[in-house]
Amino acid sequence: MSIIYGLITIIYLILMIYASFFDESAIVRAIPPSLLVTLKSWP
Repeated sequence: MSIIYGLITIIYLILMIYASFFDESAIVRAIPPSLLVTLKSWP
């Protein structure tokens, strides 16, 4: 399951990078609470 979460995290990071080119504030809006919980509980 950790591999799946890793792929999801990478996808979110790529989306945030692309969003930052159009709107810098989009980075904050693109971070869902679930992703933050996943990063905090990262082994």
